[in-house]
Amino acid sequence: MKAIVIDSDSDILRLLNIKLKKSGYEVFEAMDGASGEELIREHNPELIVLETELGHKHGHELIRLAKKKNHKVLIIVLSAKNSEQDIIDGFNAGADDYMTKPFSPMMLLERIRIVSIRSSL
Repeated sequence: MKAIVIDSDSDILRLLNIKLKKSGYEVFEAMDGASGEELIREHNPELIVLETELGHKHGHELIRLAKKKNHKVLIIVLSAKNSEQDIIDGFNAGADDYMTKPFSPMMLLERIRIVSIRSSL
């Protein structure tokens, strides 16, 4: 299974790469929206974990692009933005789940598992 992680923080990219690989994913990383868009277009991931503030390309644009390309892709927003409106905007863009930073890697993996189960129903 393929996963794309898009985050401007290299430590988060490294952490998620390790955790997702241990969970069986082939992981592709991007530190900005433009690189993330290339990965989405190039690969057909089952999972995307991304932050919303990505420079010139906003995470919501990437969510819409990914869902248009493959409506079954699971998308988890991982963001420092935690207002009610930010979370609603993420879901309205097409995210399957929304977690705020700081986050627990174990909780993220559990939420990925739960979203996967729900999407297969």
